[in-house]
Amino acid sequence: MRTLTFGFLNLNILPAGNAPPLEVIDAAAAAGFRSAGLRISGRRIEDPCVPVIGNDRAIAELRERAQARGVRLSSITGYGFFPDVPYDAQVRVLDATARLGADLVILNVYYEDHAAFAEELARLCEAAAAHGIRVGVEFMPFSGLRTLPEARRAVERSGATNAGYIIDALHLMRSGGTPQDVASLDPARIFLGQLCDADARRERPSDDELRAEARAHRLYPGEGDAPLHALLDALPADLELEIEVPRSDQEGWPLAERARKAGSTFRAYLDTYAAAARRRF
Repeated sequence: MRTLTFGFLNLNILPAGNAPPLEVIDAAAAAGFRSAGLRISGRRIEDPCVPVIGNDRAIAELRERAQARGVRLSSITGYGFFPDVPYDAQVRVLDATARLGADLVILNVYYEDHAAFAEELARLCEAAAAHGIRVGVEFMPFSGLRTLPEARRAVERSGATNAGYIIDALHLMRSGGTPQDVASLDPARIFLGQLCDADARRERPSDDELRAEARAHRLYPGEGDAPLHALLDALPADLELEIEVPRSDQEGWPLAERARKAGSTFRAYLDTYAAAARRRF
């Protein structure tokens, strides 16, 4: 049975950014999710955020809240992997992740030199392995790793056995990737699937447009043109799935209501997919 996870990005509050981690846990629980992904820092060290990294009290409070709400902490997102973010800062993200009880860190990568990134990925994965943590590389068409093939080359070049892939339906679609590309991966290296939908476009959006869409203008599964049934067929049958649908038209909604809307549409879509799969097979 698949694990269904609530992604922190669903509660993106523009222009301020993401909802505080404690509120993400509360909203996920209110919507019936038993698993949630958290962001515990800004994209850069200087970005404003609720202080979690290196904050013993905040880490303990998050663990206690998750336990009280019956929510497993699935994945942790920390600083973007920029060349000018010190390696020690990324290690502190790993330490916080381990102390929160999660076993997956998601990397958003902003290296243009992919060979250098692969070396740093190998180094980070060695440190992560000491904590029993997997490192999921997320390609995004407005980042340093723009496509699945670029992510695949970096992961393979790193040689790290605990490095793998985060497959986001929007990023796959906008980068020109296909479900067939996903099916060609080693399934053991696919750590998380992120579901949303999007309208087809004739021309490639600009990086700024792609970034804005990803952070505030996604569609619920079934509302757009993404080949989500084919993607679900290509992903491992037991893969954890995270809904990630931040929507600017929900600004002002209570966070729990936004989470409930995400949960109800997510589950309804998966029911539709399951019924279609039974008919096909």
